Amino acid sequence: MKILIVGLGSIGERHLQNLLRLGFKDISVFRRSGRKPRTLVGNEFKTFTDWQSAVDEKPEAVVITNPTPLHVPFAIDAAQRGAHLFIEKPLSSSLGRANELRDLIAQNHLVNLIGYNMRFHPCLQKVREIMQSGILGQPLSARAEFGQYLPDFHPWEDYRQGYAARRELGGGALFTNSHEVDYLYWLFGPVENVSCIARKLSTLEIDVEDTAALTLEHESGVLSEVHLDFIQRTYSRSLQIIGSEGTLRCDFSSNRVAYCSAGANTWTESLHMATFDVNETYIEEIAHFIRCIEGEDTPVNDIDQGIETLKISLAAHRSSAQARVIMMEEVHL
Repeated sequence: MKILIVGLGSIGERHLQNLLRLGFKDISVFRRSGRKPRTLVGNEFKTFTDWQSAVDEKPEAVVITNPTPLHVPFAIDAAQRGAHLFIEKPLSSSLGRANELRDLIAQNHLVNLIGYNMRFHPCLQKVREIMQSGILGQPLSARAEFGQYLPDFHPWEDYRQGYAARRELGGGALFTNSHEVDYLYWLFGPVENVSCIARKLSTLEIDVEDTAALTLEHESGVLSEVHLDFIQRTYSRSLQIIGSEGTLRCDFSSNRVAYCSAGANTWTESLHMATFDVNETYIEEIAHFIRCIEGEDTPVNDIDQGIETLKISLAAHRSSAQARVIMMEEVHL
């Protein structure tokens, strides 16, 4: 299979490294930067600085990992040429041309996957399994949190130059850390309305929000709270779900999932991984994409879901700017 990777920043390097690890050899890269790869010294792959030359190779699959605002334009060009699409999260930083891309994917019967690797995390998969078992009863509310100090995201580079720090590249806590919004949508279904306060609270040299507090009201009746930030000096990622018959807690830092059922005074530990390499979620994600192309699986997160998650993030931005609750029907393609 011929695979083209668009962009070779941190996430592009990760996907390239994982594809090589999975045994793929016919891989090429399109990139405009002359920066040498940080982790791929000694590996052989074609590099193009001209887009036309890159797509003239007729790749069967294109992995899009360039800056967020460029995802959709490059995906449209690749889709017009019949390439299957892996698009790193989020789909975009606006809804411009998203419908055009969705129509092209449908017309050309293309496999497509939005790169939310947290859906492949064993802890989150265990959470979903417990929810579906009915142990918690009817889900009522949830609280998800993710926080990490932005300069620690990629300590090998100047955080001020990274995409997460720059509005023009689709940065900010709401877009960069949208995994929580995505998996809450996955767990509890479509969102009816969004309220949010997003601010820059720190002295970080960025032009985007470093903290966001969201409330999502799902059509299912579940009320979700989300906290996202770039300012915590220790990595923190967790999820709590309150149901009519019990409560569940998931700590992604310690890789533990536990629940307490109604009437019980003790917590039952469902999963505890003493060690876990988060890169395994990226490997499984890209392997899942390949299996989908080969007809062995169905995409767990396609463009329709990617658009819905993006709309929630855009609604959050609008809510913060206008200081009001935003109905999802107000966010149009």
